[in-house]
Amino acid sequence: DVEALDEGLNGDPLHATLLQIIRGWYAGVIEGGTSAKVYAFEKALMYQSSRDVVVIPTYAHNGPNYWVAEPGSVDVMPEF
Repeated sequence: DVEALDEGLNGDPLHATLLQIIRGWYAGVIEGGTSAKVYAFEKALMYQSSRDVVVIPTYAHNGPNYWVAEPGSVDVMPEF
């Protein structure tokens, strides 16, 4: 329960680290500025609330982690 953890760490030096982790999960960045790295994870919380209407950003047009799936057979040509 992230709300309970946030409340429990309020005033603790680890609270800033907790906020960075939460920001990373929701926004994909952990630092500010124009040179910040952006991370995209298939199961990141930032995509869960809108996953039914927004495509996860990726350069892999078959979706994230597409390379782990068994490739289709090439011995059968599709019929159009």
